[in-house]
Amino acid sequence: MYEAAAEGGLAVLFHFGITVAPIYDLRFADPLHLSAAAKDFPEITFAIAHCGAGFLRETLFLAYHTENIWVDTSGTNNWRDYTPGKPSLQDVFADLLRTYGARRIMFGTDSTLSHEYREGVLAEQRAAFRGLETTAEDEALIFAGNARRLFALRDSEDA
Repeated sequence: MYEAAAEGGLAVLFHFGITVAPIYDLRFADPLHLSAAAKDFPEITFAIAHCGAGFLRETLFLAYHTENIWVDTSGTNNWRDYTPGKPSLQDVFADLLRTYGARRIMFGTDSTLSHEYREGVLAEQRAAFRGLETTAEDEALIFAGNARRLFALRDSEDA
């Protein structure tokens, strides 16, 4: 699968974390397992959905050891309720910015159909980012530019 993704110039998105269905084995939900693939396939951009969904610490570790792993902020981020210290969304985003930088974080809607899009999730995440010391460029990258770059999408003005 990784060889095909590399040949096709495709990104690979993983859903790690505690928000998988209860029938799954959480031993396979830890994003640290992505480390080997990221090293073996440096030409692939790997993205970790939902900030690692309960495996934030491990997701942050990967930022220091790889350049081709990104993180996506999709979903309600309710995994924070099960995380020691119950970090605020602003704390999570501060950690992500410190480790990944604005160029490897992207907002995700966590839905595939426009009628499923959750305006509240976007508003909550924008507010959390705006409460941090970020620039307008950082916000533009995270909330649109990085996904456009990763998936080779045109700006909406050009569409």
